[in-house]
Amino acid sequence: MSDVLTLADSQDRFLAETTWDRNVVVVAGAGTGKTTILVNRILNLLLREPNPLAITEIVALTFTNKAATEMKQRLRAQLLRLTEQADDMIDIFRTRYHLSAEQVGERARTALEQ
Repeated sequence: MSDVLTLADSQDRFLAETTWDRNVVVVAGAGTGKTTILVNRILNLLLREPNPLAITEIVALTFTNKAATEMKQRLRAQLLRLTEQADDMIDIFRTRYHLSAEQVGERARTALEQ
């Protein structure tokens, strides 16, 4: 089992990834994890229970094409990991949203197909 690094702003990151009653703006310097937060927020939107969103209902804005490409590549990689159901990441969503591994995998496959 790997050691998990706890960041001083981990609660703020969690809230940015899982707050649904308002829009979230992430402002931070280069290399601080903005893309990771955005990808995790999209994953939560796709997998949340109740009312998961279709990937076609999500808009994520970045300032550069490079950042948008990076976000798409990371999102695709994470969705593929979830379809394989062999990753600890799937347990996060199973626990958080009370889903079976099959439900998580199916939602990830649907997002990839869309």
